[in-house]
Amino acid sequence: MAKKKKSKKEKQSVAVNKDAAISRFRNRIMSDETVKYIYSEKESILHDKHCLYAKEIPDSDLFYEKQYLPSMKQCPKCALRAYISSGAKDSQNISMYLKLFKQFQIKLKQIRHMYIDCGMQTEAFPMKKVSGFLTRDFTFKANI
Repeated sequence: MAKKKKSKKEKQSVAVNKDAAISRFRNRIMSDETVKYIYSEKESILHDKHCLYAKEIPDSDLFYEKQYLPSMKQCPKCALRAYISSGAKDSQNISMYLKLFKQFQIKLKQIRHMYIDCGMQTEAFPMKKVSGFLTRDFTFKANI
């Protein structure tokens, strides 16, 4: 018995269903807070999952990780966010980290070293304003 060919309408229906399944897969990854990194095995470039370039990876080639993979090449556009995500206990407060690193002029290479090479863990918390002075014995007296 010969197989019946699918009509054009049936083929379109299958394609739509396939796209819907792929979108659910990406949606699941993006909504999972434990997933931090996305990459394409073909390109071997690690992205923070919120990176604009990560959206260009086809769902069929999409892989994800919960831990930073130091052996992979890092996307330069999302490197800072990826490094902070690997070591910050509160990476949702990324704006505080960005402000802090900018204020102290900490370079990207140093941030990578702290979080990736040394495994540093940090937690930021907002402060209203701290001022103070250094005493003769080099202790800091704070006026809060």
